[in-house]
Amino acid sequence: FYALVRSGANLHLGKSGDTSLSIPPSVWAMSAISWSYAIPGPARGAVILITVPVMLYGVFALSARQARTMAVTCVAMLASVMTVKAWTDPVRYDPRVELMHFVFAAIVLAAIAVLARRITHMRDRLHRQHAELSAALERNRELAERDELTGLLNRRAAGDRLLSALTLRQ
Repeated sequence: FYALVRSGANLHLGKSGDTSLSIPPSVWAMSAISWSYAIPGPARGAVILITVPVMLYGVFALSARQARTMAVTCVAMLASVMTVKAWTDPVRYDPRVELMHFVFAAIVLAAIAVLARRITHMRDRLHRQHAELSAALERNRELAERDELTGLLNRRAAGDRLLSALTLRQ
């Protein structure tokens, strides 16, 4: 993924404007985190915390729906590994502890999905405000050059155009 971004190939591969390729690396990282949950033994609860930076990596680039899907996917992956380990090795992976880890992961990832939704709304509002400000600026430029009633150039704009025409002749 690093090579894709560094080479610029991501600009041609990203879907719907996601040129940062947030989804594929996040899914890959969540898969690795989910399966690494089975490895550490007693310290496995700390592995859940690694999902937080993975989700935050894409929170500014993903839509609210994509972030929600990523959170649900991550919770489902963790739940499947927790279930398999609690089923196959209940002594080392106590089902009660696994349930608490699952609840913790679900709460944290749900909070990140809510944060992503809010950031998406803020980003959309900023885009709308930028478009409105651009339109207002264009309108101000038009009003600075032309008479609103007749649509003719005003004295200042006519003088500027005459001056630029004279400088071009020289």
